Amino acid sequence: MKSLNHSLIDINYHVCFATKYRKKMNWNETQLKEAFAAAAAIAKIELLSIGIAPDHVHLLLSADHSDICISKIIGTIKMQTSLKLNKTENWQGWQRGYYCASVGSSKKSKEMVLQYLQNQ
Repeated sequence: MKSLNHSLIDINYHVCFATKYRKKMNWNETQLKEAFAAAAAIAKIELLSIGIAPDHVHLLLSADHSDICISKIIGTIKMQTSLKLNKTENWQGWQRGYYCASVGSSKKSKEMVLQYLQNQ
């Protein structure tokens, strides 16, 4: 949560996107998490949690600014992670689309999404 002179910003997103052609990957989870953490830093957002499945990922993101649209944030994350994953065998990239939903700022809302991501 970011506090400005006359504003308080707490924006959270549940984001999901899939590998191209829903290709199942044998992820190196440590490498994948590092790639997403680096991409989040470049996109200037906080990565709260990640859920990894063989053919898609779920992210819980927190943005403390309202001047960058979510499509640009997701585009940056997908591009930066693809650059790091290009060295991975059989990597073909991410699909064009994505799922994104805002998550309420209440503790219960975040906990429900966190629990869902941990069960991936």
